[in-house]
Amino acid sequence: MKWDTILNCTVVWKNIFKSLYKSTCDAKLRWFQVRLLYKLLPTNRFLYLRKLKDTELCTFCHCCIENLSHLFWDCTHTQKFWDEWILWIKSAGEHCQNVQLTKQHLLMGVNEESGVGRAFYVLLLLAKFHLYKRKLSGQTPNMVAYVASAKVRYTDEKYLSVICNKTSNDWSLYDALLQS
Repeated sequence: MKWDTILNCTVVWKNIFKSLYKSTCDAKLRWFQVRLLYKLLPTNRFLYLRKLKDTELCTFCHCCIENLSHLFWDCTHTQKFWDEWILWIKSAGEHCQNVQLTKQHLLMGVNEESGVGRAFYVLLLLAKFHLYKRKLSGQTPNMVAYVASAKVRYTDEKYLSVICNKTSNDWSLYDALLQS
């Protein structure tokens, strides 16, 4: 099924890839998002159909078929994680008070919000990566573990922005969240 159908909207691929490549020069995170966009990340449904897994049910909730949409958005455990994540992001300051996460925004990485900065894309991408790593390890999403990895990423991204001759990616907007 195409993303346009899943998300019930027109997907503007040029903007999606432009946002991705502007946000970070980390090849690992970029490659993760590209695999998500092209539906190359194996889910339990995919593995079950190829007889590599005994069940197609979600790793987190064990009650619904695990596809990309369910794994990253529809699952109750994932929704709980996103609710906590949004609260955490909003605590960054005034610039994030109106942030809302939609299914399209989350899966495609397109940010319609203004004033959140490019670092927001990286934090969102890192959150998706965290969810997928937790799925692979059979653990439910965990905000404490995510924040720890975000703090490491904060240091790395500030360094990478210098190496890649990019602006600071607006990381200063998130200093209060990530420096403690």
